[in-house]
Amino acid sequence: MKPLILHVGKGYWPNLGGMETITRQLAEGAVKEGFEVKVLAFGANYSRETLNSVEIIRVPTLFNFGRAPISHLFRRIFNDLLENADIVHFHYPNPLAELVWLTMPPGIRKKKFCVCSYQSDPLKPKVLLPFYKILTRAFLGSCDCIVASSDQYRLSSPLLRGFKDKVRVIPLGVDTPDNLEVSEQDRTKMGNILSGRPSPRILFAGRFVYYKGLEYLLKAVQKVKGVSCILVGDGPCRRELEELADRLGISERVLFPGHLEESLYRAVFERSDLFVLPSVYRTEAFGLVALEAMAAGMPLITTEIGTATSVYNMDGVTGYVVPPFDVSMLAERITDLAFNAEVRNRMGKNAYDHVRKNYSSEMMIEKYLDLYRYGKG
Repeated sequence: MKPLILHVGKGYWPNLGGMETITRQLAEGAVKEGFEVKVLAFGANYSRETLNSVEIIRVPTLFNFGRAPISHLFRRIFNDLLENADIVHFHYPNPLAELVWLTMPPGIRKKKFCVCSYQSDPLKPKVLLPFYKILTRAFLGSCDCIVASSDQYRLSSPLLRGFKDKVRVIPLGVDTPDNLEVSEQDRTKMGNILSGRPSPRILFAGRFVYYKGLEYLLKAVQKVKGVSCILVGDGPCRRELEELADRLGISERVLFPGHLEESLYRAVFERSDLFVLPSVYRTEAFGLVALEAMAAGMPLITTEIGTATSVYNMDGVTGYVVPPFDVSMLAERITDLAFNAEVRNRMGKNAYDHVRKNYSSEMMIEKYLDLYRYGKG
């Protein structure tokens, strides 16, 4: 009988996001190695479907409490799925899932191997943080293994310090460039979408949320004449970012194409010149999209916020690392890369080589499979 892994997260593909992507990679990778895999996530409605041999069960979200989805069906469905699961893999933070797990009978919990992929320390909403930290410590204490995405985050997280014997580091990974070919049709279509925003092009992709620091990127773009900026994605900050671009007088140089289908998403990386991840808070624990940019041969500009963003991006080698909130330094480094093709190409090649050697999805999946098979090892 195949061992059954139950992934529990906020979302799953085709929902876009770093953890959604990682969950899909781990789920499909485990299926290929002989595991049975199910995923419990939130959605607009209740649904069950099978994608690439992974069964996905989505429970309806009644409302969000802070940023936490709440569903009246979650506990019942989780109980049903847990019965046959050998391994339960939580993707933190997900408060309802963590609370439900803690209220399960200890005898049931002890029969399961519990893994937690620790995405980031909670920072908001501040009024609820003291209570959520209590819940988090209890939840982490109940896990058999906690996985951090970088050694830097493991050492700097106040919540992880109390569980150093349980924490192991497995860096995130992305598909190798061999799997990211762009068709001529998509290349042409993306060229039409980007018409009017000529090179050099700055790219950002992700959710438009407070910790991404996108307002500082727009202010830096204002200072650098002659560059275009492509902001792929969507989120609660989109309207204010569009209004800010208008106030700064750079609307004609900034494009908000929204979410892109997978093939066009790959094409926009090929059509851009450098990638900027201007995050300003530790909620950005890793920034998987920056690895995707590196895999496409693009140099990076990231920020030093005490997380992996200044680990995979080696300052002066694969790109530049700047202080968060520093518009002037960000503008200076954008200028250095945008208008110096020799530096841009050299750093882009270094980024490409670095991600293939150290951050492939195959490496990440194999390390998680070892964890599933052998426990803490």
